[in-house]
Amino acid sequence: MLLTVILLSTAILGATSLVGLLMVYELRYSGDVVSSAQAIFAADAGIECASYRTYKDTAKVCGSVSAPIVLSNGATYRVEFMTGSVARSVGQSRKTARAFEKILDQ
Repeated sequence: MLLTVILLSTAILGATSLVGLLMVYELRYSGDVVSSAQAIFAADAGIECASYRTYKDTAKVCGSVSAPIVLSNGATYRVEFMTGSVARSVGQSRKTARAFEKILDQ
């Protein structure tokens, strides 16, 4: 009888601890929504810069891996021009990074 109570208590404690840990992770992710939005808008700015560089001004600097462009809110973006007229823009804010790719036809 005592062994059954101990086993059931251990199972309930383990399940409760697991649920609590999952809740902590979810709260951590939901609190980083601002960084995610900043990273998305930074990546969008990078795609706009790549489009401007392709269609208007080939001398425009759009940031690189070694020298990303820093925006006023602290977010950064860098643009990689890949083969096949593809531009990839990666925006980053704090520890969150978001990316867009666009095919640039001339």
